[in-house]
Amino acid sequence: MDSPLRPVWLLSSLMLATSVGEARFLTPPAPTLLQQKGFELEEVLRVGSPDSLAVEDPYAFFGVTDAVLGDEGLLYVLDAGNGRIQVFDQGGSYVQTLGFGVGRTPGRFRRPTSIAWIGKDTLGVLDAGSLSITLIDVSSRELTRVPLPRNIVIAWSMTGLPDGGVALSAFSRSDSTRLHLLSRRLVRTKSLLRWPEGRPLAMLPNYGGARLQVAHDSTIFFAAANPGRLTGITIEGIVLFEQDLAELAPPIDSAVLFPGPAGTVSVRARRASAITGFAVLNPRLYMISLSVADELGSRIALIDRDHGVVSTSAVPDRVVVLGCAGSGQVVMLQDVSGEYVVVYRVVTDQDVCTRI
Repeated sequence: MDSPLRPVWLLSSLMLATSVGEARFLTPPAPTLLQQKGFELEEVLRVGSPDSLAVEDPYAFFGVTDAVLGDEGLLYVLDAGNGRIQVFDQGGSYVQTLGFGVGRTPGRFRRPTSIAWIGKDTLGVLDAGSLSITLIDVSSRELTRVPLPRNIVIAWSMTGLPDGGVALSAFSRSDSTRLHLLSRRLVRTKSLLRWPEGRPLAMLPNYGGARLQVAHDSTIFFAAANPGRLTGITIEGIVLFEQDLAELAPPIDSAVLFPGPAGTVSVRARRASAITGFAVLNPRLYMISLSVADELGSRIALIDRDHGVVSTSAVPDRVVVLGCAGSGQVVMLQDVSGEYVVVYRVVTDQDVCTRI
């Protein structure tokens, strides 16, 4: 494979906890997490509190499933285990909490899996437990819960579309589709990607069966966790490409759901590779994190749409790529004796992570 990018991966395992006022985060390690000729990640921000499990501590995360950047560089972290979204400024200082914890009442979440901007000032929270999307006006902090279409029985991930609508990764029992386009009012307008007969729906802890992102050319990237496959599809339903990523990581044990008759499902065990997260850097270049069998760490791969895998690296800690954050930045989850959310600036001469 010919590529101008040659892998020179480096990882620093030395991470020192510090305290700055009320903000507790890690001193940026040196060198950066990943380095590659023509492509580097420069750490901008790291938040987390490994020494605290108190719910009252805004830096104590328990099961982060997603994170996005907003206006003025604010970082929104979906702390799923605590049923809340924690907001931090560019310096890592705590700003506010959105959501009221775990539960069934309005403003609470049962199993939130992803967050995405739906329009300029509205943050959407996909709750797989209640099969709903909660719309949060970040200015007024007003919360509105909207149920998903009734034929959807499993939901994994969502992302905002340029027209203010939503792309939703979910399984519909009526037509076995797995990608749904919703309008601004969250009414389903189109269903895409019918689930192949006999192929399992992966249910991986915290990260769901698939993740979605939209590139600035409006291509929807659909990453199926198990088996590992990345699909690029237009909003009109035209499949642009499919890449099998199963060879990037050895098999792992996981529980999966198989569609059955009349919308029922059956649980089986199988061994397959698993994508835990990804970021569409641009329509041709993307970064993917994968789980690794029989290892405590992860693998991170840089993939070119035309050339395939540019490089792959084993990382000793659990690292999950949560996605692009706009303005040339990516967000990752790192689990090093505790959960940390890290924002990296992508240093490259390519146009990457342009906000839609």
